[in-house]
Amino acid sequence: MSKRRVCIIGNSHVAALRSGLDLLPELDQGFTFDFFAAQRDLMRDMELKGETLVSTSELTKGRMRSVSGGKTCIDTAEYTDFIIVGLGFNYLQATAVLKKNQVFGYHGSSKRFPMISRPCLVALIAEYLNLSKAMFFARLLRSVSKARIIIIPQPYPSKDIKTNGKGDFWKSVAYSGLLTLITTMYEDVAKRIVDKAGCEILFQPVATLSQPGMTLAIYSVDSIRLGSTKNHTYPPGQASHMNSAFGAETLRATQELLQQH
Repeated sequence: MSKRRVCIIGNSHVAALRSGLDLLPELDQGFTFDFFAAQRDLMRDMELKGETLVSTSELTKGRMRSVSGGKTCIDTAEYTDFIIVGLGFNYLQATAVLKKNQVFGYHGSSKRFPMISRPCLVALIAEYLNLSKAMFFARLLRSVSKARIIIIPQPYPSKDIKTNGKGDFWKSVAYSGLLTLITTMYEDVAKRIVDKAGCEILFQPVATLSQPGMTLAIYSVDSIRLGSTKNHTYPPGQASHMNSAFGAETLRATQELLQQH
């Protein structure tokens, strides 16, 4: 039986998956994974030439080369499946709105803040996700390939975020129920947008969550930084990136999804 060849495209959140793959040698029996990633929004400098994704920036080429083992372009015809990781697909911009607004029915922040309706929040979330680089790649790939395209959103922040410099805000939204509300809205909108694009979405495994919209703190300990090596970690206190164990859990869930068809 031939292996599935999987192309993983993303930003710094790819690092946890790339490192986590080393914890799952059994995946080598059925899959070959190629990783293409660059920090922050550097992957924006990509375009299609025929059926090949090429970089228009020397900086992006250099970052991709260090992660992919020397490759700087993606021949879409070579892959059975595409996984898009992070690339602005998250709920963080929506939660930022809550720093200056109250939602009807939730008055935990401050009476001086203006009110925002739930339909307005849903529209904001949809706008952010539609404009993300993740959806840019999804639509680009779908225009030239019939392969499966799965979007893995950016992980939810670690529970540790409640104790860092932004802790007061996160404690407020978590205890008031706003975090659960926003997470539910975000996941509903995300699924609709991804389905409409002819793709699939894989939210992070439930076992990695401390509550809806937040990741267990153990998964941000020794979180992995994207680079030419797989063991370069962030300093302690990094709540938005995850470690190899999280990457392995995500890849297990990916394997299960890919084997459903």
